[in-house]
Amino acid sequence: FQRVLNNLQATTQEGKLYEADTRLRPGGKDGPLAANFAALQKYFSEDAWMFEFMALARAKPVAGDDTLKDKLSDWVESQLRKPHLLTDVQKSVRDMRQRVAEEFGAGQPFRAKYAYGGLIELTFLANQLVLAYSAQHPGLLQRSNIAIFEMAGNLGLLKQSEATTLC
Repeated sequence: FQRVLNNLQATTQEGKLYEADTRLRPGGKDGPLAANFAALQKYFSEDAWMFEFMALARAKPVAGDDTLKDKLSDWVESQLRKPHLLTDVQKSVRDMRQRVAEEFGAGQPFRAKYAYGGLIELTFLANQLVLAYSAQHPGLLQRSNIAIFEMAGNLGLLKQSEATTLC
């Protein structure tokens, strides 16, 4: 796995091929780079932080055995449908936004992803909607922010005008 990671982060004439932050894994920077399915299940049932559930909102198996991909997809959905208190989700989203701002600088308006009001804000809002409401509204389990905002508008979780603006 380390060899694959090194190849992904190789420097080319145009710069780094792909930036991979290996701190963002179960157990943090000291955790294993890869875990088996049982270890992943155990981690999420006992030790996972809310921001790790936020990351699951974007998880999608892309390669491997179809049976395992289906099993993983079903498990991810079950994790996202766990009930979470809105106030807990909101606090975690605010904390994560602050961490992102400190690391990547949110005061630079030309960094469309990280600037205040930028793309990361849309992702965090979509994650918040999924984690806070998908237990009651499984239709929110979408991979696209636009689909999540549309569904949230249809469900009355966002004003329809807000959902339209976000889309």
